[in-house]
Amino acid sequence: MSIDWTNIFKDIGCCVRQANLFNKTVVPTDITAESVKKVAQFDSGAERLAILSEMLSQDQSNIDAIAKMGDSVIDAAKSYITTKVGPVDFGSVYSSLDELLAEMETLMTGESESVDANGMSATTPVANDDNYGTGACGTVTPNQMAKTQNFRLECYQEAMGEIGALFHVYSGLDGLLDKPAEAAVEYDTGNSAGGVKFTIANSVVQESYDQANQMDSWYVAGAHKEVWWENGALRPPNTAVDGTVYVTLEKFGSPGTLYVHWYMDAARTILVAEGEAPYGGGITTVQLFPAELNGNPSGIAGDVDVTWSINDTDIEIIPNFEYRVGDAFTFSTTSDDAGTFQSFFRDRLGRSLPANGVGQETISDAWAE
Repeated sequence: MSIDWTNIFKDIGCCVRQANLFNKTVVPTDITAESVKKVAQFDSGAERLAILSEMLSQDQSNIDAIAKMGDSVIDAAKSYITTKVGPVDFGSVYSSLDELLAEMETLMTGESESVDANGMSATTPVANDDNYGTGACGTVTPNQMAKTQNFRLECYQEAMGEIGALFHVYSGLDGLLDKPAEAAVEYDTGNSAGGVKFTIANSVVQESYDQANQMDSWYVAGAHKEVWWENGALRPPNTAVDGTVYVTLEKFGSPGTLYVHWYMDAARTILVAEGEAPYGGGITTVQLFPAELNGNPSGIAGDVDVTWSINDTDIEIIPNFEYRVGDAFTFSTTSDDAGTFQSFFRDRLGRSLPANGVGQETISDAWAE
């Protein structure tokens, strides 16, 4: 079956052209100018208010009428696609417009047909300053469904077993997206509202100031940067306010013994965990156990692999704090809306089409302009 894409899109283009015309139409400015002239003839505040109210009402009626005409053109496009393109050009009857548009996308891809693409970009996601979790949101990749709008990812459920923390995905224009994002799982809206792909990474131990990269494969458990409960008792934090743990690595003797200490203060006076291990060269795993803090075990423990070369007493780590409800990331996407057909299908029909850059498309935007 040969599909005449030229005729299909020339016909749809007529609807696109009219819909965009109505969308760009505004109430003539001379109405406002005439309103000002009429109002200027009266001294009474009440009379001025009455005149302005009347003119605003007329303006709103014009706007409503234009919007209705625009809607009727969009309905005509939908009708043409469902009653002509589906059964006649594609030779099938579809249960919904979305199913038909999905088939259109598949057929166009198979025949290397494309419309002019929109140019898109996205900003780097930024974590809220007060996030408890120390993970990050990776690079955002927008697709042809992307619009110029802001996004907010907000944790509404903490990690439970094998299910990572869940985040609502809020968008400025598309609202709350149906699909939530799960930490450590790629999020992709595909050919639907939002038009973005990203991954919220789980928290990992962040290390800094480690000379010669001597420490690796950190494991930290029981870190708390706020007061916490254990066995019905309130326990103090065991890290700095921002979650930092201050580390020292030292070896004494030959071949000697490795000593690792964790502190909750930059001066390294408040010990929260410590460990030691015989050193015989190569990689040595040092296990750390809770130190006493305010008369009780601090609660923080773990282990780390050490390949010793020099003593180092200014290492810092931030443990892998898990996401909590309310943790959030923000970013924005931008679309230049340069593709006339593409923007119409995205905004009016809720689906994008196969697209290429200017000069590489097979379906010209001129048919809709």
